[in-house]
Amino acid sequence: MLFDSGRLKLYRETKQGWVPLREHPYGERTVGMSRYYASLAENLRTDLLVRIWRDRDVLTSDMCGIGENQYRILQVQHTLDEDGLQVTDLSLERVGTHFDLAGI
Repeated sequence: MLFDSGRLKLYRETKQGWVPLREHPYGERTVGMSRYYASLAENLRTDLLVRIWRDRDVLTSDMCGIGENQYRILQVQHTLDEDGLQVTDLSLERVGTHFDLAGI
């Protein structure tokens, strides 16, 4: 898997507001029909699926920034890629109301 789609920033909410955690290069993946309709059944919408190097610290309560867009993390899946390397897939829902994320 190539991580050539760009860089994303992860943020966590604290008492001081949203603070940056770390950046990752990422690769975009295809949002399959099963994943898309499963999220709709939960009144959610998977807009983007990305893959990063394994990061066990990512939580579904975190936010993700890609360029000027902000995303809620709906699902975190730790898996292996086609080469057996440890990766993390993030299912993301674009938010309409922007949060005050430091660094964006």
